[in-house]
Amino acid sequence: MGGSNSVSGQPFPETLAQLEPEDYAEALTKLTFIPTMRDTDFLSVTPPLPELHTNSWSFSEEYAQCAEAAIQRVIGLNSFVYRLVPRQTSEEEFWRLFFCHAYRIVAGMSTQ
Repeated sequence: MGGSNSVSGQPFPETLAQLEPEDYAEALTKLTFIPTMRDTDFLSVTPPLPELHTNSWSFSEEYAQCAEAAIQRVIGLNSFVYRLVPRQTSEEEFWRLFFCHAYRIVAGMSTQ
C-alpha cells in the first residue's frame, strides 16, 4: 500500500453505498468496529454483493485508493492488516473481506 502521504476519498467505493455528507463521520466511526473483530469472524464473511464474491473480485485502482484511505482513516485498521496479512490471508483477499464488512456497515446508513 504505497503512495502519497495524503489520501483523498472515502474508505469505500461510492458504488457500494452513497452517503449524505453529514453521515460520513458516523460511517467512519462504525467502520472502526472492523479491526476489533475476531479473526475468524472477519475471515468468514459472506459477500453481500456479486462484485465482492471471490470469483468476480477485482482489486481495482478504485478499491486500492479506498483501501489506502481506510488505512489512514479507520482507527486500528493498519494493525489489523499486519496481524492477518500474510499469515492468515493475502492482502488482496484481506481487502475483499474488508469491503464486504464495510458494505454491510455503510449500506445500513445509505440513502439508496
